Amino acid sequence: MSNPSTVRSTALPNGTKSDTPTQQRSLISPLVYASTKAITVLSKGPNLDSLEVWGNADTGGYIPTGILDELKNQRVDSLHANDGAFAVKFESGQVMGWGDAIYGGTINHELPVTTVYSFDTCFVTVRVQEEKNIISVWGSFNWCEFQYIREHPVSREFTHPEEVAMIYKTDDALLIQGITNIIQTQVIGTHNARKDYELSEYTLRRIQRHRGISTIHSNSGAFVATLLDKGRVACWGHEGYGGSQGWETKRIRDVTEIHSISQNFAAKYWDSGKAFHKLQTWGSDKAFPTKEMTTKINSVGVDTLITTREVFVAKLNDRSVVAWGLDWKYSRIRWGGKSNEIRDVDDIHPTYWGFVTITKKSGRSEVGYHPIRSTKLQSFVQTINFEVDIVLSTGYVVVMKAKDGRSVVGLGVIIPEDVKTDIEKIGLSSIHSSRDNYIGVLSNGAIVGWGR
Repeated sequence: MSNPSTVRSTALPNGTKSDTPTQQRSLISPLVYASTKAITVLSKGPNLDSLEVWGNADTGGYIPTGILDELKNQRVDSLHANDGAFAVKFESGQVMGWGDAIYGGTINHELPVTTVYSFDTCFVTVRVQEEKNIISVWGSFNWCEFQYIREHPVSREFTHPEEVAMIYKTDDALLIQGITNIIQTQVIGTHNARKDYELSEYTLRRIQRHRGISTIHSNSGAFVATLLDKGRVACWGHEGYGGSQGWETKRIRDVTEIHSISQNFAAKYWDSGKAFHKLQTWGSDKAFPTKEMTTKINSVGVDTLITTREVFVAKLNDRSVVAWGLDWKYSRIRWGGKSNEIRDVDDIHPTYWGFVTITKKSGRSEVGYHPIRSTKLQSFVQTINFEVDIVLSTGYVVVMKAKDGRSVVGLGVIIPEDVKTDIEKIGLSSIHSSRDNYIGVLSNGAIVGWGR
């Protein structure tokens, strides 16, 4: 074939890691993809594609020879990453993967694939064969399957009656939405859960009465759809995860956002009488906000709502911040009461293990990092001499970029001086990360990196 791809693999043998690149390499329109411990950069040019990988060999930092041969002969259509593997879709429709098998790194489709979906532990592909819409699952469907899939590699396939528009996932089911809103739930692994995902007559009538589905959201055990008429919602799935249509979800309307943690949903909806957004949560009562917090949230109004791991974080209209959910030991988090209030905040950003608050002060930024280590609020505040544009985190490490792209600061990570110099001279377009490493794309298309 013409217009081949080129490949650069900087991974070492299995079980080892390569150094993160610290020297500039100019690429054409680079696109960065990260698994937990590896990073791939795809650069698509008019006549040539290039692919660079580095990081932990076990989770995608090493590409097998067979895939390298295909990359030299085919143009890349798209690249996909999950927590432990990568998958490349060629313009021919062929899909091949690399990385850890339990994350779907063994994916291999010679038949033309139309779409690839990546979820935390698996890849899902859609292809049309003999007028059938076939969905395939590669990897572990959830964390509990890891050992089984490692010992018994398996590919699961099933069909959908019409062209697939979107696929959503919980820990034990896939929801396939067709182009005319035909919904099919495929329960995987836990047959006892099948009845929990069946749409009741009430839910079906509710969807039809409100003119069908606008968007669908999921957590670990349930689905919720926003409906086209009046911003209502419809729920189904495990009751303890928010899958039941209780009074909390029957009454709300004009929903503008839905967020989720593993066993809970939170809906941000517009109250026309108060002229601000309110909040409604449902699911596991262990991760509910306190009555005091709920009263404050819905009396002041919600400006911004985010999630981080198992915690909801809301910036209110009075510039205070409240947070609720579960810490890493699944103990209750309740931040924002009289004893641990966070005030005078302009922006909030999620990080992998907490959240960052930004307060703007005359061209400077006061940055507060709030890691979720325990139920006690712990904050680390630092003043930075620029207005923060991007906040990115891996674990307890935070990196921030200035709006003009000429400055970058790390909390908990050392950024090499030569990288800082490149950023100051050229400007930083974007930052990307795996768990241990950062990649910066400069304004001229060059890439720089730092980390472990």
